[in-house]
Amino acid sequence: MLNTIKRLTKHSFVYGIGNLAVLLPGFILVPVYTRRLATEEYGVMSLAMVFAGMLAFVYELGMVSALSRQYYEYKDGRSRNRVVSTAFIFLFIWAVIVTLGLSCFSKPLSKMLFHDDRFQDIVSISLLYIFFSALIYVPSTTLRVEERSGLFVTLSMLRVTLTVLLTVMFLSFAGKPLSNVFWAMLWATAVSAAIYIFSIYKSIDIAAFSSIDLVQMLKFGLAFFPAAIFTWIIDYSNRYILSLYADMGQVGVYSLGQKISQVAIILIKAFHLACVPIMFSLVAREDARRIFSGIFTYFIFVLSAFVLALCLYSKELVLLLSNAAYLEAYKVIPVMAVSAIGYGAYLYFVTGLSIAKKVINQPVILAVIAAVNIPLNIALIKRTGMMGAALATFLTYVILVGCTYFFAQRHYRIEYENKRLIKIFLNFAVIYSASILIRLGFPAANAWLFNPFLLAMFFILLYVTGFFKRSEIDFLVNRLSIKRG
Repeated sequence: MLNTIKRLTKHSFVYGIGNLAVLLPGFILVPVYTRRLATEEYGVMSLAMVFAGMLAFVYELGMVSALSRQYYEYKDGRSRNRVVSTAFIFLFIWAVIVTLGLSCFSKPLSKMLFHDDRFQDIVSISLLYIFFSALIYVPSTTLRVEERSGLFVTLSMLRVTLTVLLTVMFLSFAGKPLSNVFWAMLWATAVSAAIYIFSIYKSIDIAAFSSIDLVQMLKFGLAFFPAAIFTWIIDYSNRYILSLYADMGQVGVYSLGQKISQVAIILIKAFHLACVPIMFSLVAREDARRIFSGIFTYFIFVLSAFVLALCLYSKELVLLLSNAAYLEAYKVIPVMAVSAIGYGAYLYFVTGLSIAKKVINQPVILAVIAAVNIPLNIALIKRTGMMGAALATFLTYVILVGCTYFFAQRHYRIEYENKRLIKIFLNFAVIYSASILIRLGFPAANAWLFNPFLLAMFFILLYVTGFFKRSEIDFLVNRLSIKRG
């Protein structure tokens, strides 16, 4: 099993670098945004991006997954190009219809989203940004299925670089900084869309449109649409609900805290991308379930250590990335970061459903949780503002993990190492509680000095309480000895 862990670690690291390359610019721009935008403007920006994220599902209609599937239904290049052409032509026409239709309602949409019709220009620019983003779906998917990974990575990094450079440039202009942020995103995406389309122009033939292929792709793609919407509700509806019961400044502060806590998602996605194919490759082995149990234990261990670091340095990270106006964001980071552990566990349990070929349960689970999430957010946000939004997210993931675990265990039972998992969570709680007491008792203490000691204590406590097995310690010692030799 330890060799499997080593293999998983290697692949997770590779995927982590890839995810970091895409997500890092977003974090680079955080101090740029927070130093040029007031908390209210940052709140408007975050709500606009949530709106864009929701509309992305409407524009895409599951065609990315459907194109990947339909492409491999054929072996010859001509038929595959027909599939690509059909998907691109349909999404282009669909994107034009949706964009023109919604543009007619930019003022009402501004009123609905931001409770103020002054931001209709932001809505209009956002719709154009989403339109050009939609034009990238088919080209980027085509590059993946054609295994042109080098070009795919190059174009991805080009888009990221354009976004960063244009954002910095546009924010240096006089005028409205909030509008300039969206103009920068629009131009970066429009230029990227043109380059993406040019990269696959040989695969696109307008005369090759196939209604038969389109129907097949829509049947497959639309099946993913409800689950995508439910996931969006669970993850992002709290910002909009918060805007109903608090001012836009608090939305901005909360959004910053949520963004910082989502650093853990890089680790989770890297692990998930590496783990799924490895689990499927091992499923035929007699000891597969024991291996899966051990993998989960170490995944939660590494993720918990990472989240603990985020929790300990929450205030320092906020001040590093923003200014005093956003300081209150540090309060929601621990709750949101711990929620990320729930998200990681949920993805792992869903893999069990996939192994058992029972993923039909997932949309049902998500629908129920989404229905619970909205009233839970309303009730808690009314009472405690942005902390209520964070608590609602945490409780939602507790319920989601519990439900997914129940169904996963029914269809593919794994004997998880519950005692070891409990030791992780108890020691996590002890260390984080100690950090709170230190901050309260010694407010002038330098967190950059005492937090490394607390992190070291987390690992020492795990060792003292017997979390690590003798075989694991021996394996690690042997690996270190080999490297020194």
